[in-house]
Amino acid sequence: GAGKLSYQLDALPLAWFNPNFPAALNAEITDGRLQVSGEISLAEFAPTSIGMDGAISGFAGKLEDTEQSLTSWDTVRWEKLRIDMGKHQVEIAKLSIDNYSGRIHINEDGSINAQNVWQQEVGEPYQGVKEDPSEGEPWSVAVPLIAITDSEIDFMDESLPIQFRTVIGDINGDIKGISSAEGASTKVDIKGSVDGYAPVTLAGTAQPLLSPPAIDLDLKFAGIDMSLLSPYSGTYAGYAIERGVLNLDLKYAMEDNRLKGNNKILIDQMKLGEKVESEKAVDLPLELALALLTDSNGVIDMEIPVSGNVGDPEFSVGSVVMGALVNLITKAVT
Repeated sequence: GAGKLSYQLDALPLAWFNPNFPAALNAEITDGRLQVSGEISLAEFAPTSIGMDGAISGFAGKLEDTEQSLTSWDTVRWEKLRIDMGKHQVEIAKLSIDNYSGRIHINEDGSINAQNVWQQEVGEPYQGVKEDPSEGEPWSVAVPLIAITDSEIDFMDESLPIQFRTVIGDINGDIKGISSAEGASTKVDIKGSVDGYAPVTLAGTAQPLLSPPAIDLDLKFAGIDMSLLSPYSGTYAGYAIERGVLNLDLKYAMEDNRLKGNNKILIDQMKLGEKVESEKAVDLPLELALALLTDSNGVIDMEIPVSGNVGDPEFSVGSVVMGALVNLITKAVT
């Protein structure tokens, strides 16, 4: 029962697996091919180690009863995947993601498209498989490098009176050092652009496999045309935006479920447009507040700190930021 087996599989259509997915899965694979090759070591007829190189190419998947893909990519390739069954170790030397396209769409009822992937099931909730301590050491995971090239995220919000849509594209960068080892820190360095012209960067460190996870990230947007944000300003502020340039520097850290963030907002040459009737608009003298916050060069420079416990079901980053912004405007007017 000891020995080694080598294997190779090319161009397996992933759509063949659709009939085997759980009935609660409200999505299907529409395209994609799998190729793998590697080696398995055996002892007493059981695998002791598994090695694999492989890729999924031309993948696309969509929600049922929809036309657009929920996610797609040209190639996701993994190199030197190694699984040690005895030591409970999993390592991938490199994971490459090329030409990924994801869609985050907020529906008219406020739900997010990804929330509809799983249907509500009737019955006892699944409790998960609890690891048996007698089976040995807990599993460890290491992914030294994830490389992302030529990818994009399509964001659309249909919950507003005026539909909002933008694409964060030209996404390229690395995520280095994902590991379950104690004290391990993951480095993030990703760049892209909003609608092809406004640079966006995400950089910092994280510990995604820690429980609870920890982050220390800096997300920056530069040179965004504020007139594109009129669907939001009209809904929540009661005014469209005629012109203006927005720069955002968002620094967020989280440890032990405690989130601490600082939102630096720089707005240049902003001018409000026509008034918009909205039940969600804050009741504030916005024109007066903006006049007071704007300096002699036509620049609004604000910092809005936020903090809270993300483990609290009542906590929402958006609500906290909005509350802090309203407080700032109220103080300015006062």
